[in-house]
Amino acid sequence: MAVTKTPDVHMAVTKTPDDHMAVTKRPDDHMAVTKTPDGHMAVTKTPDGHMVVTKTPDGHMTVTKTPDGHMAVTKTPDGHMAVTKTPDGHMAVTKTPDGHTAVTKTPDDHMAVTITPDGHMAVTKTPDGHMAVNKTPDGHMAVTKTSDGHMAVTPKHLMAIWL
Repeated sequence: MAVTKTPDVHMAVTKTPDDHMAVTKRPDDHMAVTKTPDGHMAVTKTPDGHMVVTKTPDGHMTVTKTPDGHMAVTKTPDGHMAVTKTPDGHMAVTKTPDGHTAVTKTPDDHMAVTITPDGHMAVTKTPDGHMAVNKTPDGHMAVTKTSDGHMAVTPKHLMAIWL
């Protein structure tokens, strides 16, 4: 996956040799992601306390509740995720029988994700035009440029994105 730096310097993603991701820290310190030796992710706590993600021994993720109560994620016994509804009603994610995720539409219409028959994701364009994601034939993702020019991702050697 190759993502070019956006005009508002929101994020820069470079393609690693093994087609995984490396994300550089953006100017407002919102997020810093480093690539772990096994090609997974480790996310450190941001200065504004927005999110804390630690890498589990099996390379999956566990996310603790943030100071502002925005999100709480627990790691399920099979290494997948279960996300409970946040206090502000922003997101509710349930674990499907096959261990993937299904995301329902949020109260503020920010995002709607449905699980595809093969367990991947299809994301529809949100009312505010923030993002549109289409599922490519190989089950990966293609992201088109958003109306606000936020980001453009080419559907070339994209990795599977899992929550």
